[in-house]
Amino acid sequence: MLIRHITPIQRRVAVRAALVSAAAGLLILGLKFAAFAVTGSVALLTDAAESVINVVAAVLVTASLVIAHRPPDDSHPYGHGKAEYIASTTEGFLVLGAAAWIVWTSVRRIIEPVTLSEVPLGVAMTAVAAAANLLVARYLLHVSREADSIALEADARHLMTDVITSAGVLVALLIEYVTGLRWIDPAIALLLSGHLAATGFKLVRRSMSGLLDDRLSPEEETRVREILDAHKAEIISYHAFRSRRAGARRFVDLHLVVDPNLTVRAAHTLCDDLENHIEDALPGTDVTIHVEPATG
Repeated sequence: MLIRHITPIQRRVAVRAALVSAAAGLLILGLKFAAFAVTGSVALLTDAAESVINVVAAVLVTASLVIAHRPPDDSHPYGHGKAEYIASTTEGFLVLGAAAWIVWTSVRRIIEPVTLSEVPLGVAMTAVAAAANLLVARYLLHVSREADSIALEADARHLMTDVITSAGVLVALLIEYVTGLRWIDPAIALLLSGHLAATGFKLVRRSMSGLLDDRLSPEEETRVREILDAHKAEIISYHAFRSRRAGARRFVDLHLVVDPNLTVRAAHTLCDDLENHIEDALPGTDVTIHVEPATG
């Protein structure tokens, strides 16, 4: 079995990105609550509530990355990669909870509307917060691909959702400011809660798949099979092919049927060659091969 781990550089980059997300989240949160305080907009309160989740999620992601990137030990021989799924699942449920709270708040505001104040200032503050969120989200997406981190990707996707929410809030505030229609602000917040709920559901569904040992993607499995097929001159056949993923780590195991006259040394060399090729194609993959002699 070939065992490779996430490099120290990848680990440091991923943790640093999570810390940047947490720090930026605190600044953006303060800006959004200030915008809500000066305007009284429930849509802005919705936006600020999502930023609270962003900060909590960033802390969870940081903790999960520190745990997930620990090397295997006696208690966890397959590593700690699933810690990332726990963090992204928690973030998904937080998003769903925020969506439910926003629905309740918006309905109350539709029943009892209020007149907003200092709308231009609130719009300006929200626009700055949205721009900052967009920059952080793009940075996290870039790092998530480099570090192969589902937790960082979940955080980035959530921040992108926050940017969309902020854009909707800005539109609502401007329309209400121009028209004086007080129901627009809570109505937009209500609509945005549906988008928020859909994002939370997707996060939970994907994370739960990982916790339940979801197989590798069809593209990744095809790549492994292509490597095996490229060695067909040395392999009679293979079967019992299985794969799974835990955070940034992948696991593949299979039974390899070879010529019964093949020496143990030659069979070992063949397996090493296959494992190296798979690792080169899919970094962070642990490959277990059971060799069997052909019969008949």
